[in-house]
Amino acid sequence: MSSRDDMHFPVIINGLDYLHSSVSSLIDEPEGRALKYAVLHLQFAAETLFKARLELHNPALVWVKPEKFDERLHRQGDFKSVGTPVALERLRDDVKVSNPIAAEDASLKALVELRNRLTHSGATDTAVAVEARAIPVLDLLLTFIDEELLPNDTSDAAEEAWELMEAIRPLVGRIRGLVDHRLGPLGEKLGPASEYTLRCLSCGHFAAPITPGNDGVRPVGCLLCGKAYDDLESTVDAYGAGSFERSVAAVSRLGREQKQRSPQRVR
Repeated sequence: MSSRDDMHFPVIINGLDYLHSSVSSLIDEPEGRALKYAVLHLQFAAETLFKARLELHNPALVWVKPEKFDERLHRQGDFKSVGTPVALERLRDDVKVSNPIAAEDASLKALVELRNRLTHSGATDTAVAVEARAIPVLDLLLTFIDEELLPNDTSDAAEEAWELMEAIRPLVGRIRGLVDHRLGPLGEKLGPASEYTLRCLSCGHFAAPITPGNDGVRPVGCLLCGKAYDDLESTVDAYGAGSFERSVAAVSRLGREQKQRSPQRVR
């Protein structure tokens, strides 16, 4: 009997695996071949993940003609599926996602054009130009995954999808263009909460605020990579900050100490 792993990629895992490959190719200062696969796999990820959300709602929506849906042919892949623009229209109109992405989104269109050039005629471009096309799409996908895909995933692959996304988050903090793209607009949110902002345990950036209020303390969530913590008690335990009763003071102190030690501060 063979000891090799078999190929098993449910649709959501397939999309996230493409995303993992793309993100891995974008970290630090990618060049040439890494940039090529970052573009190709990011486009595959976008198309696959949008369709994965459609399939969670109704598999027939993935078909160009939903009325012709046949479960046996669907399992075999013997059908014509919708392209990204139609998938986004159906996510808006049929699934009614809370924050729909425009079918003709300029960043998605620019990435598709670059992918088409790479696939059909070859492409030559600067690393900065390639990143400029990839980063906005990656930003869209990270938000879509956290807001629409993972929370609605009731498939058998849900736990595996969550674990794969947790493996992707630390890499997000190493994509310089994405860090600037996401953290820049967050300055107004993070500034007033700087005393209670922690370094995210996943991506490593100061983008995880804790907000104290009259009804207690809101759980931490990283505004850069999307890392979430279930509650304050688990967060305090993860940071080794002390007991729940002393959590607010401990978190505040830890945040100040980390900022004094680290040059990576949110501008």
